[in-house]
Amino acid sequence: AADQPIHDRLTRSWRHLNFFQYQAVLQARVPRVACTVCEKTSQVEVPWARAGSGFTQTLEAFIVALCEQMPVLAVSQLLG
Repeated sequence: AADQPIHDRLTRSWRHLNFFQYQAVLQARVPRVACTVCEKTSQVEVPWARAGSGFTQTLEAFIVALCEQMPVLAVSQLLG
């Protein structure tokens, strides 16, 4: 992606681990790049989340760990 021109930037949000009792949301203006070969525009991958996910990888790992130890309903109530 470093050698591809930036087409534009889109603001994206990802839910992160709570900060004490507050929900934490990570926001970034993620570039979309125009491929010079296929002429398609695609969003650059960010290092803290999987493509298409609305959660950071850290939060996803925490949710999986909780779901291994408690019912999914309890996890959803705990995290909101």
